[in-house]
Amino acid sequence: ETQYGLFEVQKLQKGQIRLCSLYGASKSTITERRQLVGLSVGDVLECRLVPFKEGLYFSPAYCFHPSDAAPLIRKEAARRQKFTSPPLEVELIFDCATRALKVGRYRQISVANIYTFEASAI
Repeated sequence: ETQYGLFEVQKLQKGQIRLCSLYGASKSTITERRQLVGLSVGDVLECRLVPFKEGLYFSPAYCFHPSDAAPLIRKEAARRQKFTSPPLEVELIFDCATRALKVGRYRQISVANIYTFEASAI
């Protein structure tokens, strides 16, 4: 019953985070007792949401994408949903995770250049 995917942060409150899936536009409220440093409204993250005691919680492993990449990821998710049938979210998740790793390794290259999804392999 876990939910795995790319999510956009819509609202941050003490003890709760409101997320919207980039695929399917489902909204979820996550119970989170920690203050996630660096997370802000509009950010995109890859995570697994685990149901427990009538609430949703983050699994221990997640991937935060740079805030500069969020609009590029949203645009690519919309494009893939429109032009692929059925839309495969797992392919985009893997593609974005690979790009997030490259951002950490190649700091001299801009985030926009790494998260360019146009017909070229990474």
